[in-house]
Amino acid sequence: VMPLDRTLRNAKYQSFLRFGHRPRPDDMFIVSFPKSGTTAMQMMLHHILGDGNMDFRHIDAVVPWFENRFLSDYKYYDSLPSPRAFKSHLRIDQLPRHASYIYLLRNPKDACVSYYYHLSSLASYRAPLPSFVDRFVKGQVGIGSWFDHLKACSERLRSERVLVVNYDDISVDLGGVVDRVSAFCGRQLDAQHRALVMERCSFSFMKKHNERFDPRYVAGPPRANSAQFIRRGKP
Repeated sequence: VMPLDRTLRNAKYQSFLRFGHRPRPDDMFIVSFPKSGTTAMQMMLHHILGDGNMDFRHIDAVVPWFENRFLSDYKYYDSLPSPRAFKSHLRIDQLPRHASYIYLLRNPKDACVSYYYHLSSLASYRAPLPSFVDRFVKGQVGIGSWFDHLKACSERLRSERVLVVNYDDISVDLGGVVDRVSAFCGRQLDAQHRALVMERCSFSFMKKHNERFDPRYVAGPPRANSAQFIRRGKP
């Protein structure tokens, strides 16, 4: 049985999709299971689609978490210039249709371990890793099953505008990913712009500016001595 708070949230989300959300034909969604390179792709789209500025307190201000912010300030979405980019951890079939989607795919073993350390750093999970792995395989963590998440994407590949990006490629072939994403967005980057995107999406740059990406900074600085959100950046 779905918990009451989750049921109410889902009802609000469905109401928002039907009555509150105003889709645009050039909307773009980053779709991923947690800990699959979402933040790096937020940064990449922000710089490919925009002017490459760093005038934001947190990346979610310019590439919002679609199913999260709508509860508090969904009208903010209407103020964003086109093309808008959103991130989401929902399955692709739970998102608005007639948009473009970049699906981030990561080895489930690596996603599981990274997700475990992420939740542990937020002080929201205290069980040992083997227990978490068992729940992960059964689809009992966070948003549900990694396998169902991927299956929903695979069912859209033939009928929707979907680009699949492998997490490992961001680590070992960042330039190639930037080129593929730029082409998918219909943008042709000159050498200077491309170099800027690669610099800003590098692990070293993002780790240096960890507070711009750490979800704990949305509500204020995290507790002292807590782990960094940008942890390793490796396959």
